Amino acid sequence: MKKLILIFLLFLLNPILVLSTDNEFNTTQKVSYSIDEHGNAKVIHQISITNNFSNIYPKEYLLEIFGQNIENIKGSDPYGDIIQSTDKTAENTTIKIKFNNPTSGKNKKTNFNINYSIPGLAQQKGQLWEINLPQQNETNSQISLKIPDDFGNLVFCSVKNEIKQQKNYKEIFFNNKQKQKITMAFGNTQIFDFELKFFLENKAQDNIRTSIPIPPDTNTQNIIITKIDPSPENIVADLDGNWLAEYQLNSNTQKEIIVTGQAEVHPIDYSFDNPPDFQKLTVEQKFWPVNDPNIQKINSNLHSAKDIYQYVVNTLDYDYQQIDQAKRKGALTALINPANSLCTEFTDLFITLARNKTIPAQEIEGYAFTNKPELKPVNINTDILHAWPQFWDKEKNAWITIDPTWEKTTEGIDYFSNTDLNHIVFVIHGHNSQYPAPPGSYKNSTQQKSIKVDFANHRIHPENTDPIIFLSKSKQASAQSAFGGTKVIIQNNNSSSTKNIDLSIKKQNWTQKIDIMPPFSRLEFNLPKINPILSLLPKNKNLEFTLNIQGQEKQTQIVPYPQHHQNTTSFVIIIIGLLTLGGIILVKQKK
Repeated sequence: MKKLILIFLLFLLNPILVLSTDNEFNTTQKVSYSIDEHGNAKVIHQISITNNFSNIYPKEYLLEIFGQNIENIKGSDPYGDIIQSTDKTAENTTIKIKFNNPTSGKNKKTNFNINYSIPGLAQQKGQLWEINLPQQNETNSQISLKIPDDFGNLVFCSVKNEIKQQKNYKEIFFNNKQKQKITMAFGNTQIFDFELKFFLENKAQDNIRTSIPIPPDTNTQNIIITKIDPSPENIVADLDGNWLAEYQLNSNTQKEIIVTGQAEVHPIDYSFDNPPDFQKLTVEQKFWPVNDPNIQKINSNLHSAKDIYQYVVNTLDYDYQQIDQAKRKGALTALINPANSLCTEFTDLFITLARNKTIPAQEIEGYAFTNKPELKPVNINTDILHAWPQFWDKEKNAWITIDPTWEKTTEGIDYFSNTDLNHIVFVIHGHNSQYPAPPGSYKNSTQQKSIKVDFANHRIHPENTDPIIFLSKSKQASAQSAFGGTKVIIQNNNSSSTKNIDLSIKKQNWTQKIDIMPPFSRLEFNLPKINPILSLLPKNKNLEFTLNIQGQEKQTQIVPYPQHHQNTTSFVIIIIGLLTLGGIILVKQKK
């Protein structure tokens, strides 16, 4: 943060030294940051002070820079060096400037430059470069930033900007009239390694089927699962897109499950989402009192998701004292005690107000990386996760991730227009406000830490293969009839998901559309029955399945049709039986 203090002389009968006010001078500045490939910055302030009165002129100037370790300080006006002194503390640097030849007269300008360097202004965090520019107190500040192309694309910025591509570097311009904090992230993706531990216990006398959630693919992340130990019976996707690993738990048994993998977080993929069920994702649920009169009253003055978001940010205050005793309270309690809110209250209040306006909204619980818990609070010592909302944008046709908690705690960084790449989705709560419980909830001790997330040292490149198709006799159908009753099973043996699958048998005019198959998962479909007589034909000995994955037709898979062999055997047995019976009848007639 920079604080500018201007000292000038007011000429009356006797000269008097006073502090400046907005009426006596107009100050404008251009601040240019140039960052090298190691993250070090060179900074140039071009400052112009304009006199508003004829009997006043600037004599001295103080530049105070907070939170940065600056070096190589230089300053000059047209007449030479102007640096009088510098004072460094652990928190700031104060530069005192004395002008060589102050300019008097109304509308006269005093122009000067201040140069310095900031080692490590850009910090590499995983795959991203993060930059936090010192805040400007001057409203008339034009700020520009040069960064090497090797830093990658701009994936997050807290304020509006204009980017110009130059040779080997990008130049970014900000007109920061509202004095907002400027924080940015450059790169293409952020990659995290994770290890999740789940403890399951069945104290009942009967066996049960249960499941655990593993991080799913979303429009902002791709997941690779490197290990699930022990292996689940299957992994299924629910209506919200959660991935649930299914297990059978025998009576009076315990099971510890370890899931490891890699999450690649990326800018939003607008082709990922399908339109939601507006009716089911705008209804009232626990923690979301959509139909409460107080909610309706508040919403009478709010007209958009942005209005609701800003209301939540302005109304609630984050209570750092409660983070170790986090307990979800819901939207109404948040309104009654706005000063005692955590991320769950910010999220639940937004969802409630949005759903009341028939805007589909859902809660995300997951991991959010922060190196400044005082600005972006999460509890990193236990398994208390961060929560944030999503809403459905009809114009963009996508779920939009926002974070009102972090906008409030960072004092204005815009987490509505864009979010950073440090949010990993663990579970999605849309159709149900509480299920599934996120990782971190399945433990045998409250002190046990069961979530570990780190920046990845390298990207995993799995070798993906096409899903495998095979046929299986349906137990239910075989009990009903000797003919027909076949299941089509498609199995994804990859460590990552397979998306947008069209599975078809062209000769049978049969097609199944599959949006996504989680890793190590399988799906079953009922195969339409083929007439038992037609099933005997040689052409039905095998079935030809065609896989169309993401619009690209894959090689046809030839799968033996079990009903052909079974029906042929049954037909031969029947014929033999009939011939035998006929022979017996003929023998009796001859006798």
